[in-house]
Amino acid sequence: MKKLSLFLGPAILALLFSFTFLSCGGGKKNSPASTAVTGVSLNKASAGLAVGGMEALTATVAPANATNKAVTWSSSNASVATVSGSGADGLNGLVTAIAPGTATITATTVDGNKTATCTVTVSTIIAAGYEVGADSKSHAMLWTDGAAKQLSGNPSNAYSVFVSGSDVYVAGSEEGSDGKPRATLWKNGAAQRLSDLESKAASVSVSGNDVYVAGYEAVPGYSLYAPTLWKNGTAEHVTAAANIYSYTPLPTYVFVSGSDVYVGCTLAGYSHIWTNGVKMELNPSGYATINSLYASGNTLYCAGWGIGFGTRAVIFKVVGSDVTPQYLDAGASAANSVFVSGSNVYAAGYTGSPLPGMTEESRRAKVWKDGAAQALSDSRSEASSVFVSGGDVYVGGHEFVGNDAGDQRARVWKNGTAQNLSNRQSGVASVYVVK
Repeated sequence: MKKLSLFLGPAILALLFSFTFLSCGGGKKNSPASTAVTGVSLNKASAGLAVGGMEALTATVAPANATNKAVTWSSSNASVATVSGSGADGLNGLVTAIAPGTATITATTVDGNKTATCTVTVSTIIAAGYEVGADSKSHAMLWTDGAAKQLSGNPSNAYSVFVSGSDVYVAGSEEGSDGKPRATLWKNGAAQRLSDLESKAASVSVSGNDVYVAGYEAVPGYSLYAPTLWKNGTAEHVTAAANIYSYTPLPTYVFVSGSDVYVGCTLAGYSHIWTNGVKMELNPSGYATINSLYASGNTLYCAGWGIGFGTRAVIFKVVGSDVTPQYLDAGASAANSVFVSGSNVYAAGYTGSPLPGMTEESRRAKVWKDGAAQALSDSRSEASSVFVSGGDVYVGGHEFVGNDAGDQRARVWKNGTAQNLSNRQSGVASVYVVK
């Protein structure tokens, strides 16, 4: 019996050891199967930002039950836009705009290297206008991505801005020693006086090395004013050959497209354009104003308002000698600016009477796309300029605050959302976007 016990003892112990080993997982391991990543997507395929702006992107990994959902982020051009990941598995990407240009933001899955991209376009928004300073005088202003720069310490105003390469041109006026305005062009903040006579520069356009400025200039010895075009600082009265002048100062506008120079103004109650010096009347049957010009291909678009069917916002479409008016609103209104992007024609202005002093409190800023209106404000306001870039619509103007008729604030609306540029009485006359 003792021998049998000694023989069975080790066998029993071996069986017990084997059972314990198997129960503790010492045999083949049964781990759950992992689920591989099959794709990734972003909440946006494209985004537009101003310098300094930010955009939040979110990555969604497929399938939803993927074992490893981690992603990494990268930018194709960190000098334009950077990106940083955060949140669980880094699924949130925060893009920061650095400088004008385009960058591709990419989210890449750690498992499988699946990718999704968002194209980010960074723009610089430049606006010109005026702001009332501590001296209670109006001063020409330039806003770059919201940062303000006063162009003159003298009473002044800015009416138009144009960017060519790295140069920023602003047309306006600066008060002379006699208290009357003098046409002035600022290039990168440096002022050039265009005339020693009473004058005003209302519009600037640049083509190559040539800078064109349009406005008006007083006629020496007479109480008359002449529509004037300055080319590289040299003045020409565009009506001199016809000897037609005005008894009141009149804004004059210029647009250059290739080798064609277009000038427009309202003179003696009618709107006129000059194409390379050849004059044409836009609306012989009724009074009309011109507030803006834009040429695209062989077509010239002139924005303003006409009285032929009431005081209504209108765009005159000019092809050769054919003029087609497109009225933008059924009621009293005015178009102050026109811009063409692709096949779309945009105009900015307001509804409400365009006649000075008549129900101005009813004015509301509007932007029209191919004749369809979008309201920009529910309070008294006016849109002065429109610019389209990368599918985004930028509108400059002003909006009144409170009940004070003189308390207006400079505004830039991007796709209908307003940005306030000043906490003083101010307004934007012109906006230009660089990308």
